[in-house]
Amino acid sequence: MATKKSPAELSTEECLSRLSKKYSGYTPDEFVKTGLLSVDIVLGGKGIPMGKLIDVSSESGLGKSTLLLHIAKSLCDQGHKCVWIDSECALSDSILNGIDNANNAPVGPLMKYKDEGMFEIFTVSSYAAVEEILDMLMPQGDFKFYFIDSLTNITSEAFLKSTVYDKDAKSVDSVTVAEDARVQSKFMKKVKVFAKQYMATIFFVSQQRTYINMGYGGKPSGAVRAGGKAIKYNMDGMIDIINLGEIKEKKTTLNGEEEIKVGRNIALYIQEKCRFGPGNVKVPAVIYYGKGYSNASTLRRFMETKQVADGNKLAPMLSNSGRSYTIRLGDEKIKLDGGNAVKEYIKENFDKILSFFDASDFALVQEDFNEALQNSTADSLGDDFDVVIDDGPVNDDEFDSGDDFEVTID
Repeated sequence: MATKKSPAELSTEECLSRLSKKYSGYTPDEFVKTGLLSVDIVLGGKGIPMGKLIDVSSESGLGKSTLLLHIAKSLCDQGHKCVWIDSECALSDSILNGIDNANNAPVGPLMKYKDEGMFEIFTVSSYAAVEEILDMLMPQGDFKFYFIDSLTNITSEAFLKSTVYDKDAKSVDSVTVAEDARVQSKFMKKVKVFAKQYMATIFFVSQQRTYINMGYGGKPSGAVRAGGKAIKYNMDGMIDIINLGEIKEKKTTLNGEEEIKVGRNIALYIQEKCRFGPGNVKVPAVIYYGKGYSNASTLRRFMETKQVADGNKLAPMLSNSGRSYTIRLGDEKIKLDGGNAVKEYIKENFDKILSFFDASDFALVQEDFNEALQNSTADSLGDDFDVVIDDGPVNDDEFDSGDDFEVTID
């Protein structure tokens, strides 16, 4: 029987051939567009990168889950199957039915995809449970997109089994923070390898907590991601959602006409880390509670943000004084009466308005920016904005970081 040659007896070509059979080689980049204008832009213009881990973080109540549910719906529209791993027990029929359901149909598109097996939901509490789901589904290859909401709320089996009634188990107050951090670190290392091996992308929701510097000369106090450092080390991209003010609508209630909070003006910001795009990209966006992301409302936000030439001065592309609105597009100056007229103009001229934006507005290269625009239409929740009231104030110091646009609130 022939003996196996040692590496010293092999040629370079034989070594490479043996290694290539055992270890997968370089995998070209793959991307999937979402059709959600701000999302595709902030991800670098090409859309969602495959085989990556992406973290979405913000303070509570800014629409992280709503945004990701809308992304999942858009992926299902294209025939991609998605898995939603819910550790917060937050999903309900009303939430699923509301996502991108502008016409308020009895069964919303995401609920329809759930019933058809395109959108699977699992409720879990531990890393072991998430691991089991990924271990079983990722190798099958049918599900390429996973959403974990939220990473902050997943814990170890030891913590869940803690009880004061079992002398062999620990009580809650004796399970150390370090135990959870160690489990999380091992979990992140494994899922990173799995994501690359099976070219599946995982979105994580993580909460932000207040960091208070107790020492001299250290990091300033402020909001930071909750959880261990393993999160930051293993993520390929980290998106912060920044609050730019509430959206309110006037509605008639038992108390008379009131302003009701219906959504948020936000910014999607990749600053800290990005392995698939340019990074340091910040893009305005609009989220409606329980409904999703609006391309038309977001384009309106772009217009309010962008400064254009108006004679010998600069002015917002879209500005208003009371009910009178002015849209400045090149040499055109369009006057409109009321928010409904603005809404209809933006929907009817979506592509034309987009043509007045370029890559420099978002710190992208032109080719990638052009790609970001290809699948974006006004259809996504295009009916869901009217006269809006922005609360603030916007933190200009936080928003401005060398970008080519400024936030203005009229």
